[in-house]
Amino acid sequence: MKSAEQISSNEHGRENGRKLLVDQIKERHPDWPELRVTFYFAPHANHHDVADAEAHMKDSDILLYESAAGSSGEARHRKQKIAFLNSLSINPPMSLDEALLEYDAPGTTDEHRVRGVYDSGIAVGTIDIGDTEIEQRMVLRMSNVGYEIRRRSESYEAALENYKRKMQLYGELQAERERMMLDNFEDSLESILASRPDLKEKESLEILITMGSAHTTLRHKFTEAGIDSDRYFSMGGVQIYDYDNELIRTYMRRLEPTDELVQRAFTDNIIEDIYYSNPGTSATTPTDEWTIYKRRLVSKLNGEQMEHIFSLWNGGDRRAAQNIQMYLDRQGIGRMPESAFGVIAANMEESRKYYRKIGKAAARK
Repeated sequence: MKSAEQISSNEHGRENGRKLLVDQIKERHPDWPELRVTFYFAPHANHHDVADAEAHMKDSDILLYESAAGSSGEARHRKQKIAFLNSLSINPPMSLDEALLEYDAPGTTDEHRVRGVYDSGIAVGTIDIGDTEIEQRMVLRMSNVGYEIRRRSESYEAALENYKRKMQLYGELQAERERMMLDNFEDSLESILASRPDLKEKESLEILITMGSAHTTLRHKFTEAGIDSDRYFSMGGVQIYDYDNELIRTYMRRLEPTDELVQRAFTDNIIEDIYYSNPGTSATTPTDEWTIYKRRLVSKLNGEQMEHIFSLWNGGDRRAAQNIQMYLDRQGIGRMPESAFGVIAANMEESRKYYRKIGKAAARK
């Protein structure tokens, strides 16, 4: 069902004589079934993050997944992976276990994609950028923007300004990437339906678009183009973002962040680097759990504390991470966990404190 905002946006476009993308697609492809789009948003640092994606794939006819390519070689490799997934979908040439090994999927975000596609009949493609030279340059620019936090020669103010400038550019590039993905939508469907004419016989096509959780603005672009959609988050009804992603999303919406958000996002990077320097944490920690913990920790810090954490990190001492842990302890914040178990346990304890507080407040009434 369309929201009031969707109806207003769609009707405004038509009143101004501008045909929406949904109308153009219907004119150019009158033989296509009705398109029903669902977005699935999730972090994708490891296979824990997308564990429930398979359930959504079972109800879909077409899967379009996020997969940017920064070179012609990467574009060819992506095409080969998509072809392999499509071969697994109908009359798979090997067992599921063999397919997982062939795709090098166990323990990665690809694992659930292979499991969901296997013998499902779903058609696989992508609307992500990288097929053209212009798109590949865009991917390279995004990868080159990455900020290296360990800058021994910078003052805190200079480091903050440099970080802010790079995150603004990164956010603007991501917004342009999403515009390109919307432009790629029709061509991607056309290519898929040319190879799978059986899908044209359906009354409607259930299209699942899986994206990183930062890309909810892509769904907004689809809405503005007249393409209504449902959406799901890996966490359920809401999505929690760390300060770093909140800053990027602010720039993607072409808004100006507060100085406090920039400072917290910058500190967020330092805290994340400390945690992920522990062996095995990147592969075993659900990103949602880590985000909840990290956001709570960074939210407790004041400006002076965040600047001091940077000074400890920026000093070049190989024991910087340990010194920051000790500083957090002295400040009454407590040492960060060093494993997924510690993160999850800390979140559970915080939840227990919250509900105990609620219970006591209710008992006093």
